Amino acid sequence: MPIFILSAWALALGLTPSQVTSASAPVRCGDGPLDGRTQFVVEVILHHVRAPHGPCADVTPAQLAGIESLDLASWATLSHEGLAVRAGDFAGLTNLQALHLLTDRVPALPPDLFAGLTNLQTLDLRANQLAALAPGTFAGLGQLHTLNLRANQLAALAPGTFAGLGQLHTLNLRANQLTALAPGAFAGLGQLRILDLHANHAGRHVLESILLTDLPHLERAYGVEIR
Repeated sequence: MPIFILSAWALALGLTPSQVTSASAPVRCGDGPLDGRTQFVVEVILHHVRAPHGPCADVTPAQLAGIESLDLASWATLSHEGLAVRAGDFAGLTNLQALHLLTDRVPALPPDLFAGLTNLQTLDLRANQLAALAPGTFAGLGQLHTLNLRANQLAALAPGTFAGLGQLHTLNLRANQLTALAPGAFAGLGQLRILDLHANHAGRHVLESILLTDLPHLERAYGVEIR
């Protein structure tokens, strides 16, 4: 299973994020899978796949489809500018099963950011600066099993926030700033078994009412009691 963590490639070559970004000559990736030869993998996926003169400008759909796990955490640690994600950045990653986007610098998720990731099972967005989630943000992630939103800045959840996540098993919302949960905030999470709401500010009576209505199969809820 190909797993990509940029820091290993960039540090091994003595590259800084600015040096990677400013690389002008395309790096030929060949016809094989994107493996250890491709030290620019994060830049390829997020900035250069669709740039005609960027590193690995000749990357093929088959190469993208071979990626099963992508870890973007270390790149943001190296970068002073953070990690700007855009709709379409992950297009073509049709076999991606795990995406770790722990950057501390993502304030919002663009519409359709996760479009086409129909095989994704784990999405880790913890420790970012997410203040809101638009309804339908996760639409199309029908195979998602685990969603981690811990340690963001979410203050409210609107109806339909988690629409499309019919197979979700575990949802982590610990250490946000939740004070308001609209009726239907957890609608569609019929298979959810584990929910972590610890270290938030919503009243327990509100939580209990919503959880009992929306989550019939919930087995464990941290931060709220279910009677």
